[in-house]
Amino acid sequence: MAQYCSFSGKEIKPGFGKMFVKDNGQTLYFVNRKSEKNMLKLKRDNRKFKWTKAAQDLREVKRNAVSSQKTESKK
Repeated sequence: MAQYCSFSGKEIKPGFGKMFVKDNGQTLYFVNRKSEKNMLKLKRDNRKFKWTKAAQDLREVKRNAVSSQKTESKK
């Protein structure tokens, strides 16, 4: 079963990455230190960074919404 980074959404290869367990028992997986620091120490929102999967998905949804509005207005 593939693991995915809790911050960036990138796939973590077996034998790589880091697993972090919070005090409340929640398990977080990180592909690299950059993702870990952004989420835990800096408490940043992953949707605001272009290199994260969440941001890419959000842009795609916005792009599809705009293109669907344009096609509806042409009809």
